[in-house]
Amino acid sequence: STQSTWVPLPVTTFLMSFVQIPIAASSRVPQIWAIYKNGNTGQLTAITFLMALAGTGSRLFTVMVDSADPTLMFSFGVSSLLNGIVLLQFVWYSLTQRKKKNL
Repeated sequence: STQSTWVPLPVTTFLMSFVQIPIAASSRVPQIWAIYKNGNTGQLTAITFLMALAGTGSRLFTVMVDSADPTLMFSFGVSSLLNGIVLLQFVWYSLTQRKKKNL
């Protein structure tokens, strides 16, 4: 058998899913806060976050269709939400900058 006898598979799956959440949050939450605090997205590019959202969104969809594992869905859902917030900040700050230029 290729399965490890040290840690049961459900425990491994649970731990791996919840390890991903703090890793994603540790990178996105400070980024979201910095964008909000600065009032602009600076040198960031929207395409990077669009690809990240597409990746986590497709992963979320795959998990929903294949296994409906609530732990994995929550994990990828949080990542998708955080990537979506950054993308919304791009839209928001680009619109507000356009309005300032038109005044």
